[in-house]
Amino acid sequence: MRSAFICVADQQDSLSLLRDEKLVIRAKIGDGSAYGELCRRHSGMATRIIHRIVRNHEDTEDILQEAMLKGYRHLEGFDGRAKFSTWFTRISVNCALMLLRKRKSCHAQSLQEFTRGESGECFQFSDGSPSPESIVAKAQLSLRLKRAIRGLPPVLRGVTEIRQSGDFSVSEIAGIAGLSVAATKSRLLRARKELTVRMVPLAQRPSAFSGARELPAKLIGTKAPILAFV
Repeated sequence: MRSAFICVADQQDSLSLLRDEKLVIRAKIGDGSAYGELCRRHSGMATRIIHRIVRNHEDTEDILQEAMLKGYRHLEGFDGRAKFSTWFTRISVNCALMLLRKRKSCHAQSLQEFTRGESGECFQFSDGSPSPESIVAKAQLSLRLKRAIRGLPPVLRGVTEIRQSGDFSVSEIAGIAGLSVAATKSRLLRARKELTVRMVPLAQRPSAFSGARELPAKLIGTKAPILAFV
């Protein structure tokens, strides 16, 4: 029994000495321990980024497990052009963004139900509370912005989704997307211009949320997200 434990420990030690490239090769041929070592090395960064997106420890753990499973299932598709750490982080971010999109969709659908009673009458809000009209206008703006982002070209949408998902700096977005800082800034600027064109018609309407004119501008900056409630 003791010799078996020593054998396992020696195997773990030997795996820790291997570069990611070697571990990927071994994992692709079915070495689960090699893939486990890859996850051990890079789960720390993935966990921090996931948590910054979802802001919840339980969801972070669930998403990390989902990312590990998806990474293993799609390992054959990893071609080595990017670092394994970057590839795995992208999977983690995509899983986190997917959860956020599901939540935002449910939230938007529930707004109409929240502002109306079972018989169809509007609830009366106390003084100082937002009116049903302002809540609906805000939800409409949020929905239009999300649709505008989804309509961006893929090269612009990727960095925009990451920018929107959490409190990331431009350099952090560049690392996640596997781009240079200059290329990331360029794509964010192009996305801002396209979103400005898409959002201006709504911003010019008197009934629209007053912050609509500034929304695309928030794409560029140090850490401000596009829209807090989106």
